Amino acid sequence: MSDCNGICEYVLDPDNPETWGGKEGDECYIKNDVLNEDGVWTCPHDAEENEDLCIFHLPVEEKYDKETAAAFVNVLNNVTNTDTNFSEERLLQFLGAQFGEFDLSENPPEVVAEDAEVVLSHAVVGSELNWSEAVFEVSGMRLRGFECRKDSNFSGTEFGGKADFLKAEFGGEANFFDAEFGGKALFSGTKFDTGVTLMGTQFNREADFYFAEFSTSEDDSILFLGAKFCGEASFIASKFEGKASFSTAYFSGEANFGGAYFYGKVDFWNTDFNKKVSFFSDRASTASKPPGGYTPSGVVGGARFDKAASFEMGTFDEEASFLAVEFDEEASFVEAQFNGETKFGEVQFNGEANFSNTTFDEGPDFSSINSMCDSQFCDADLTDADFTGVTLHNADFENALLSRATLLGADFRGAKLAGAVLGDVRIDEDTQFLGHPDDDSDLSPHTFSAMLSTPRCVYDPMYEEDNDEVDDAKGKSVYRALEELSGKAARTRLQSQCFVRRQDLQKREYKRVMFGKDNGQKSEKEYTGNEEETTYGEQEDTEKKESTESEKESPSLEERLIAGARYGRTKVARMTLLYGESPWRIIGGSMGFITFAALLYPLNDWLRPTGGEPITYSRILSGEWGLFLESLYFSTLTFTTLGMGDYEPMGLGQVIATLNTTLGAVLIALLVFVFGRRAAR
Repeated sequence: MSDCNGICEYVLDPDNPETWGGKEGDECYIKNDVLNEDGVWTCPHDAEENEDLCIFHLPVEEKYDKETAAAFVNVLNNVTNTDTNFSEERLLQFLGAQFGEFDLSENPPEVVAEDAEVVLSHAVVGSELNWSEAVFEVSGMRLRGFECRKDSNFSGTEFGGKADFLKAEFGGEANFFDAEFGGKALFSGTKFDTGVTLMGTQFNREADFYFAEFSTSEDDSILFLGAKFCGEASFIASKFEGKASFSTAYFSGEANFGGAYFYGKVDFWNTDFNKKVSFFSDRASTASKPPGGYTPSGVVGGARFDKAASFEMGTFDEEASFLAVEFDEEASFVEAQFNGETKFGEVQFNGEANFSNTTFDEGPDFSSINSMCDSQFCDADLTDADFTGVTLHNADFENALLSRATLLGADFRGAKLAGAVLGDVRIDEDTQFLGHPDDDSDLSPHTFSAMLSTPRCVYDPMYEEDNDEVDDAKGKSVYRALEELSGKAARTRLQSQCFVRRQDLQKREYKRVMFGKDNGQKSEKEYTGNEEETTYGEQEDTEKKESTESEKESPSLEERLIAGARYGRTKVARMTLLYGESPWRIIGGSMGFITFAALLYPLNDWLRPTGGEPITYSRILSGEWGLFLESLYFSTLTFTTLGMGDYEPMGLGQVIATLNTTLGAVLIALLVFVFGRRAAR
């Protein structure tokens, strides 16, 4: 022990972990500019009376916390902006210092020494730290390897210069509420063991959270609510194990979340990204690498969200890149605004993706995503979007704007498309709209099952059993839209299928009215996508009331009679010519009627050859089998109105012949019409 005051004997040797509280193999984060020619740092402070160490390096149990804090403030206040030299600046170095409770809140210091730097690297605070409302107008606050084992409070603290928390560790709650960082804020590799609050925190220059670790518990919160990032913000490879919220945060510079890992729920509600934002990093860029030799392995890949991720009402003013990002649960972009280029390359949506009411000023590219099943795109503006090859089973595109979208090879089976605008959409033979996602029997059109199948949209009552989406009006509007789209794309088979199913739904409506079961469903034009006509979803309460009133009103007798007549007409039209889509039904029906008439003539003396005996079944059954062929021959000639005059119908046979000729003329005309209709496509 010294008998009188002298210089503190503490020496920090970067190569000796015992001198800075580390363990064998740990890395020391001391800059060379504070080391002497021997490569060590010596303490510049006076030793305490009868002690070999200063008040900052004495063990915590051998000093009073308040005296230590007061001594710290006293040193800071004695260094001025106008009179600093090397020896005085060294007084601001507290490397390896030991603090118990470190409370500066009773008399917050206002330190103005713009050319000086406060160094607390590898200092340890064993109890609470409270620097609230403190002002450090210094060139830098260096707290590399700093450790606070309990709660820390930096609320309202002002860091005028660079704040360097490289590899610092906060064992308790860390509170930076309304703090301000005037210079660079470096939290690279910093570890926050419990929750952290950066609500209202303002970062005037770069904010670097590269490889930072936020919380070790899912119940802890990481709050960036209302934080302002005026410079570049980097969260590359950061880990968020608690609930992270960036709600109403403002990024005026570029933001990079490449390789970040969100274990808990994350919320970007109403966040404003003024410049480019990226959730992908192909490597650890030089600008983002922490200084001081801390060089963790390079980052490859995108961010990962283990829980629900919300970007609702977020604004992306420039490029937004979500390359190689993985969403394990729901990803919500409801009412988000993307004003620049948007990239979703190789994103994995393992849960529901919700883009309802989302607006993209430039067409988003989803083409490298394999599956977006059950995604929500209702009311979204997807103009010029690229969904090439994407599987979109059961996705919701109601009232979405898909003008000029590229849908080559996309699979929309089970998707809700009522009200979607499909103008100038690009499709090909591999683009699928109809059918159930679980049914792959008609994937190839060159199979008997495909020829016999009748795939349907999700609103069709015959789509599947227990279908909650049944709506005839929506179904007809979707079939009509797909008719027009497939007609432009020369998808004649799809066009025919949609037309037939639309007529079937119309026939179903006639039948419902005929039996007095009109339920007041909306008209088809309300689901055509026309903004001036579409009212679905805008006045739900009013529509429910109108629907209820409509259900109470039964169709009048006149309406039922007219509906019945129309139902009968459409029923016949479907059976005979499939609403004009099947020439084979006409040909088959014609052959059947010709044969039927040929069977009628021999029932009595209703047909005989000119100058011969009548053709009857008694003669046919007696062995003159060729007589039936003659009856069939006459029926065919009469049906085709060729009539050679070598046979003479008699009695009721004349009536049969007249019907044969009349019906033949009608069916032949219909056949010509159907072939012409199909050729026109």
